[in-house]
Amino acid sequence: MLPDGTNVWLNAFSSLTFPTRFVDRAARKVVLNGEAYFEVVKKSPLTPFIVQSRNQELEVLGTHFNIEAYRDGQNIKTTLLEGAVLLSLVNKQNLKTLNDKPVKLSPGEQSILNSNEVFSINKIDVNDAIAWKNGYFMFKSEPLESIMQKISKWYNVEVVFKNEEVKNDVFWGTISRAKNISGILKILEMTGEVRFRVEDNKIIVMK
Repeated sequence: MLPDGTNVWLNAFSSLTFPTRFVDRAARKVVLNGEAYFEVVKKSPLTPFIVQSRNQELEVLGTHFNIEAYRDGQNIKTTLLEGAVLLSLVNKQNLKTLNDKPVKLSPGEQSILNSNEVFSINKIDVNDAIAWKNGYFMFKSEPLESIMQKISKWYNVEVVFKNEEVKNDVFWGTISRAKNISGILKILEMTGEVRFRVEDNKIIVMK
């Protein structure tokens, strides 16, 4: 819980930087590295809530949203559940880029900011974006490489692909994050598409 009463859930390998108190009649600014789900307490227009994540800045008054902005990821994904948010590009000095108009999201929409600093907006099932917050891995036609990145972060293990082509195999399913890692791997192996070998803190992925 932040000083203003805002609630934040942090995913694995994520951090949030914020002041010990927010100054009255000033923006409430925090910095996110990784992924987090926010339930922001609504204040006056004089005290907007701002989330800086890499080269993206999000501004709201009070709403529920999820941001995925890992440093090792190419894209920044912002998903809105309630209210409205404004998204802007910022430069290395954390100043808004003047040539780009802010992007507005409506509930049920997800923005993807790619490596070319271009926003794209899509309607999605928001439950997919916050499955991690509710204790699940949820995959919908997701490549194995992306799945293993999530598993690597959650269980703090190294993943090595012995066969490059298996990275693009796609999977569907919902698995509890409370399972131990061997249970997760057995479920994936039941598809008959992939095999795993565990060596100390390393998972070897094979076709």
